[in-house]
Amino acid sequence: MRITTPVQAHVIIGFAAGLLGWGVWQVFRPGLIGSDGMWQIHQAWAGTFNDWSPPAMSVALRWVLLATGSLGTATLLQAVLGCAGLAQAARAGLRFAFPGALSARAEAVAAVGVVAVLLVPPSPLAYFLVYVQTDGWLLVALPWAVAGWLNLLAGGRAAWWAAAVLGSTATVLVRHNAVVLVPLFAALAWLAAAGRARLPAAVGVAVLPFVAGPLLTWPYLVERLHPVDQILASELVGVCVARDDLRAELPYTNAHLIEDRFRVKHVPGFVNPMYLYSPAEHRPTDVNFVGEVVDGEQRLGSRHAELVEDYRRALRVAPGTVAGVKWRAFWGHLTMDHPGEHWHPTGIVPNTLGLVPNRGFAGFRERLVDVDRAADASLTGRWVVMNHLPWVVLNLVAVVVLAVRRRWAGLLVSLLPLGYVASYALATAGPQYRYMYPSTLLVQAGVLVAVVGGVSCLLRRRAVGPA
Repeated sequence: MRITTPVQAHVIIGFAAGLLGWGVWQVFRPGLIGSDGMWQIHQAWAGTFNDWSPPAMSVALRWVLLATGSLGTATLLQAVLGCAGLAQAARAGLRFAFPGALSARAEAVAAVGVVAVLLVPPSPLAYFLVYVQTDGWLLVALPWAVAGWLNLLAGGRAAWWAAAVLGSTATVLVRHNAVVLVPLFAALAWLAAAGRARLPAAVGVAVLPFVAGPLLTWPYLVERLHPVDQILASELVGVCVARDDLRAELPYTNAHLIEDRFRVKHVPGFVNPMYLYSPAEHRPTDVNFVGEVVDGEQRLGSRHAELVEDYRRALRVAPGTVAGVKWRAFWGHLTMDHPGEHWHPTGIVPNTLGLVPNRGFAGFRERLVDVDRAADASLTGRWVVMNHLPWVVLNLVAVVVLAVRRRWAGLLVSLLPLGYVASYALATAGPQYRYMYPSTLLVQAGVLVAVVGGVSCLLRRRAVGPA
């Protein structure tokens, strides 16, 4: 039986994604894990969950762990699905923006090439493909959503609805702030559907994440820890730093400020220094401010009511100051280079599960560290792979051009990475490159797709010759 060309394209992408994902996984197996990710792994094994990170991810991880008994299997699936999703998104971009410029097989080969280029160090993509935390899973879900929507908008088969809807739903479920993308996903569903199906499609896509989340976690008890507290606390201190006269309006916050330190130690948009795990000399506030400490353990969420009351006062009395605090945190994160531990994960935090990096590729990982150092020492390197601003500017340019040309479908897709970046203007928790990296990755892939498509069109015109 002869395999059709479209099927060959999927086979090429599937085989190449499996090979690339497996290669990345071999280098970093069993995965790269930070403190929050380790917390999620412990929850997944124990079957007891909290909402500090979206519990849907921990529940899904539990299913994989129970089915396979291995975290390594979960990260292998993550790496392969991540490479496949990014390749499918790149191919869909070629089909959508440059229809007919390449054959289906050529599109698939070019899409795999885009992924391969993005995996070349000092790009941090390989690290995040095996990163066990919400940002790592978002890096898988969002490209699949983009691939689905672009294929549908390019006239692809109805089967792409599965990728579009499941990818969009997973994106919202694995990151709290990804909820800002729901209106864009609904608008894309409206455009992708036809006739009377448009309204049900848009409503269904908008509602599904809010139904699927509770259904996934329904069999389990999920402890409420009020993760918003970290944002409230950081911004309340920022308000007091900005305006000393407002301290009297914020009695709970004012009572916990360390008088000779809070103005110096407060870092806009960085929540870590306020917590018990941070060195005492770095804290701008008393450690009980964000959560009562009892017997050496900080009870997250225990100060939620007090923080909310002060924050409501701040919004009522000085909304402009609160907005300024948010903007300084967002702008600082957006424009900074992200050196060292703020750039990408490199290992596994100490743990009781016996999880350690594999020794077989330790030497190779050391060479990757040398590449990181070289990138950090280069102004160009830092701007390309350690700073989000250049890619956000390119994203903005694309949005403006598409809006002027009234290319509404392309505009909505281009707004996805920009909208996700903008979500951090509402709440910034720290100077971590990983927060905005899914958006940056999509823009980088889009630039490569534009180069491939543009060159293909040029070569095609030359081959045809003048009319």
